[in-house]
Amino acid sequence: MADDVLGRPGATESGLQPHGRAALRRRYTRAVIGSAVCAAPFAALAIAMLVAERRDDVSGVPAGWWVVPAALAVAVLALAVPLARIRYAHLGSAVHGGITVLGSGTLARTRTVLESDGVVGFVTTETFFQRRAGVATLHIATAAGAFGATDVTPARAAETARTVEPAIVTSFLTGPGE
Repeated sequence: MADDVLGRPGATESGLQPHGRAALRRRYTRAVIGSAVCAAPFAALAIAMLVAERRDDVSGVPAGWWVVPAALAVAVLALAVPLARIRYAHLGSAVHGGITVLGSGTLARTRTVLESDGVVGFVTTETFFQRRAGVATLHIATAAGAFGATDVTPARAAETARTVEPAIVTSFLTGPGE
């Protein structure tokens, strides 16, 4: 259906260039930290239930039920790594044939296809953590809104912008580091 709307067969199925090792590392870091935060209450509950079960002066604690929150904590932590890998696999961008394709998402994968004729500007932003990792987010502005390519290197962001709209960008780029 997307091919019919765009009038470009295969635009949404084109291969994306991955965003590099720093983007992969950030996906794993965010997934593990996020899942650890989610798993901590389950682990704390499991420990509290186990301690209460072992004490003689506490009654009413069912035996063996500490396994349920412990299993939930382990399951949350175990899902972090595969989900991070999936999220990285869907992250990427490509410029070819007058279109720019941006991919992102984990479970709800999105592909954004922008025609170069509709691009009106570019903005590169960096959070504190992105700056430390040496990556940035390239926002491509169109009349319909801005669309971002997350965790690209600054050199790749400049190259993408130069490829999409050289007339807009070339005067702002200064050298190899851009």
